[in-house]
Amino acid sequence: MYHSISAAPHDPWRLHIGADRFEEHVRVIRRRYRPLSLRQLAAHVLDGDIPSRSVVVTFDDGYRDNFTVAKPLLEENGVPATVFVTSHYVGVDRDFWWEELEAVCAALRVGARQEWERLRPLGLGEREAELDRLWAAVGQSRPRAAFVLTRDELTDLGASPLIEIGAHTRSHPHLATLSELEQEQEIEGSRRELEANVGAPVTSFSYPHGDFSQVTRRLVQAAGFTVACTTKSRPVSSASALLELPRVHALGWDAATFTRELDRRLAS
Repeated sequence: MYHSISAAPHDPWRLHIGADRFEEHVRVIRRRYRPLSLRQLAAHVLDGDIPSRSVVVTFDDGYRDNFTVAKPLLEENGVPATVFVTSHYVGVDRDFWWEELEAVCAALRVGARQEWERLRPLGLGEREAELDRLWAAVGQSRPRAAFVLTRDELTDLGASPLIEIGAHTRSHPHLATLSELEQEQEIEGSRRELEANVGAPVTSFSYPHGDFSQVTRRLVQAAGFTVACTTKSRPVSSASALLELPRVHALGWDAATFTRELDRRLAS
């Protein structure tokens, strides 16, 4: 599980790794492991026969650098990937709310954690209004979006034969805290919006924050998703549920550490 392939001065959630480190990871996967697409992995799970040393690459959120940086490196090395996109942010001039919060808190010279806890449970409109209020307190305009995909970039990303577009809700909420109707709107709405953009079925899903309930799982299945990823940190096995696949959060490890971390998990 990756997020952004770029360096960041403030990265409390460890969502960013540099392009050089990611390139090392991709080359290690190509040389030492068996890269699979998420759909291929799902088929092997159903068959009960996952090939030895299989690795699947996924990205959460839909950062622009997944297109500008990761896509060329994946294609150069023949490694497939799934990019789970938060659909509301595609084509808008506003960054992911957590990135915008880091920027405004840096301008205010205050830590972002307390504000993150305050903004996290709010709805999309309320959260953006609070961010606007913080920018006003700084006395400067909100900067142009730097992290999100344009609609054309998403289309081009999905056109790559190595890249699958998956859904990651509309606005990246903690799904289990929402009503059933609100969850349905987030889940089904993201699928519809992404399919309209990429012109192809979207059948894979990733739970924001890894947060879901049995109601969430049922709604994901009802929306037509056949595979869903969590943030549970363990390897996939033939006993894994296709709507609750675990993933390892890849950090900015060098090639040797990355290899060691994968070998350790694959041996468990």
